[in-house]
Amino acid sequence: MHDYFSVKPTKFKNHPCPKPTKWAEWLIKRSTNKCDIILDPFVGSGTSCVAAKKLNRHFIGIEISPKYCKIAKHRLANIPKTKLEDYA
Repeated sequence: MHDYFSVKPTKFKNHPCPKPTKWAEWLIKRSTNKCDIILDPFVGSGTSCVAAKKLNRHFIGIEISPKYCKIAKHRLANIPKTKLEDYA
């Protein structure tokens, strides 16, 4: 399956190893349904949560670093909210 992940990391300041949002979207689309819950125990800059929110999934993110929590929270605030009927 590693052939599908031949993408370069997205440049994102303040995080040493950001993952591409497209990669997270690809994985979440293929392994979940709308309204499912995505758990990321190492949120970092929030890529998986951003992808989950874009794809109408709920998410739980865990991160020990207050700095990275702030980055993820800021990124998520910039993703438009979905309409309730999108979850039907």
